[in-house]
Amino acid sequence: MVTIRPYQEKDYEYVRAICMGRAEPPETIDEGTLKSLIIYFDYYVEQEPQNCFVAEGDGKLLGYVICAEDYRAYAKKYKRVYMPRIRKYGIKASLEARESTLAHRILARKYPAHLHIDVLDGYRSLGLGSKLIDALCEHLKSSGVKGLMLTVAPKNKRGAHFYEKYGFKLIGNFPGAITFGIKL
Repeated sequence: MVTIRPYQEKDYEYVRAICMGRAEPPETIDEGTLKSLIIYFDYYVEQEPQNCFVAEGDGKLLGYVICAEDYRAYAKKYKRVYMPRIRKYGIKASLEARESTLAHRILARKYPAHLHIDVLDGYRSLGLGSKLIDALCEHLKSSGVKGLMLTVAPKNKRGAHFYEKYGFKLIGNFPGAITFGIKL
């Protein structure tokens, strides 16, 4: 039995591990992975935990969806709090962080919220992704958010198919990112 529930602070290390493709937190984390966690993960659970949900089953966390509900608020805090952390990894990391939100900056008026989602290998194609997004969408609707978006790498055909099947529409094609959105 799988339960979808709101993220809790006690989930932090395990959700972070899933972001790294692992079921259990590692003893050490290399610099490149730390950089990626700062760019793609830390903001959401640290600043907007109320917009994060986890899938729990088999006695462990199996996946998550994390979200910023308003790009403008996200951008201000991200620039002030997270960009200084990213800069210590050099100009390339800073550019990666800026590029990762290019679509969000351009499309935020119609799709103010954006998400990141991950499910452990072995638990994909079981409906967990849909259940996680269902929980997030219901939460965002109740908060009055009008649109949600996400980006996928052009090579991620499986992910793109999943989002289209869920009901997301292609809303942009940017360097290194295909963008999907859904009206709430």
